[in-house]
Amino acid sequence: QVEQFASIENTPLTKKEMTYASDIVMAVIKKVEESKVSWNDVDVKDVVGQIKRYARLGLSISENELYVDMRNNGKTGKKEINIKKQYQGIEKELIKWCSKKIVRFYGDIICTGDTFETEIDFKSGIENVVKHKKNLDIDRNKLDNITGAYKIAYIEENGKLVQYPVIVDRNRIMRAYNASPTNEKPIWKADTQRMVSKTASWCLYNYVLKPFVNIPIELKEDWAKTQDEMNFDSIAEAE
Repeated sequence: QVEQFASIENTPLTKKEMTYASDIVMAVIKKVEESKVSWNDVDVKDVVGQIKRYARLGLSISENELYVDMRNNGKTGKKEINIKKQYQGIEKELIKWCSKKIVRFYGDIICTGDTFETEIDFKSGIENVVKHKKNLDIDRNKLDNITGAYKIAYIEENGKLVQYPVIVDRNRIMRAYNASPTNEKPIWKADTQRMVSKTASWCLYNYVLKPFVNIPIELKEDWAKTQDEMNFDSIAEAE
């Protein structure tokens, strides 16, 4: 079905993209079977399109760049499947399509009791992270203890590695949390650090590196349809 859908949209999949698609299909099947849900109770109408888009973007489920989310749809009474990017997927896209040479990423969450320091480099105008000493006496996966996060892209410029960081405060994290489409917030509760890291990666893309990212024209439509989930700047969506 994925292959047929891709052909209908005049975006046929390569052999490599079919491999990505097959892995995602198996992950979806595994998610449904492990949840012990009947396929009759699963709404799969958009799953084929989602699989096609992520396969064309070259994102891998086996390398933790994607995950399968299944939740109740109050309007249809069925389970709804959505394939989502992990922060590793966002970083992979940045490395592939950023005009600047990204060597690596580093990031972490900031918790109550941490020592976190930054310093302005007036030669470059960039606020560099210079110190982060963690408080290991608290639960660092508990949202109440998280006060911020940061993500740094280390970029090679003139033979040197230069920090391109983004620092995310608690207000920004809570806006992302509130934009999550369910009241129960299952993913946030299960893996809070991962979701905070994803928020920081999204902000790094959107507020720091976006001017340098060029998506290939043949992938722009597929890519655009995978960007909605972190649109927590929208007041209506957050509400």
